[in-house]
Amino acid sequence: MDTEDNWRIRIHDKEMLEYWEGDDGYVFDCAWGVAPGTLFVPPASIWEDSVPSWMRGRREIVLQRLRERSGHDVVDDDRSYRDWTTRVLRSAGK
Repeated sequence: MDTEDNWRIRIHDKEMLEYWEGDDGYVFDCAWGVAPGTLFVPPASIWEDSVPSWMRGRREIVLQRLRERSGHDVVDDDRSYRDWTTRVLRSAGK
């Protein structure tokens, strides 16, 4: 999937950030009240088991994009990523 020009992020609320590639989205947890904010991501050791198939094998690409555009520090945290299925988003068109 070539998504180089077809990805975006959106702050869902103060504690959630949506990462989108085309019509597929995924929700990451954030922490506010510090500058810069903190964005929590699944660590490499559980990434493949914590994200949908379209994000597997692409951790470094996703993290690079999050670092560049979110304005948050990106920090590994496995506490809330065990059930990733609740984090998957689909656009209204799909």
